[in-house]
Amino acid sequence: MAPSLWTPYIRAVKREDVLNFCRRPWSEIRRAKDEYWLKERERMTLSEAFELADSLRLSALQIAGDSFLTDREEDLRDLIELKRMLTRADAAGRR
Repeated sequence: MAPSLWTPYIRAVKREDVLNFCRRPWSEIRRAKDEYWLKERERMTLSEAFELADSLRLSALQIAGDSFLTDREEDLRDLIELKRMLTRADAAGRR
């Protein structure tokens, strides 16, 4: 395998650490996370919810850059087309 930018990182990762990570009780972790966010949503004011949503949006933009916006625009176009198709299918089914 040819060296890459990841080579030093890969060499630093221990097999046992990866196995321990994979063996975590993921369903319990998911349940705890879901409970946490349910309580947070009940506690949050509308303003706090908008601040959280905006911070998540900004984080996604920092990670993905402009491609994030392009992807979202494509998603919106696809959803609009899907809605049109479903509307046409529903109208055709009523005839």
